[in-house]
Amino acid sequence: TSEGEENLDNLIRQLTTLDISKMRFDLLSNIDNPSLTEEIRNTLCNERALLIKDRLVAAGALEEAISFRSYSDKAPLFTNESSYGTAQNNRVDIIVKKYKN
Repeated sequence: TSEGEENLDNLIRQLTTLDISKMRFDLLSNIDNPSLTEEIRNTLCNERALLIKDRLVAAGALEEAISFRSYSDKAPLFTNESSYGTAQNNRVDIIVKKYKN
């Protein structure tokens, strides 16, 4: 979504001021759409994480310092009883850690 892209742009802008090449990233990809098969959910999770990985590498992050995992629909944060909750469960969590001195 445009909101997600804006959030990623803001994160990258902040991290580049701190030397993004010295950071480690764990990308935890989630999708919660019961109408999709598990295989399709996993494929979408991987594609989302790879897009973010590519953006981080383009901004100066080291490719070997980025890992990702697909949680598919296994880690919801919100109830799926509303469209808002379902939308919030479709996300990639980005964990940033110090990688190098």
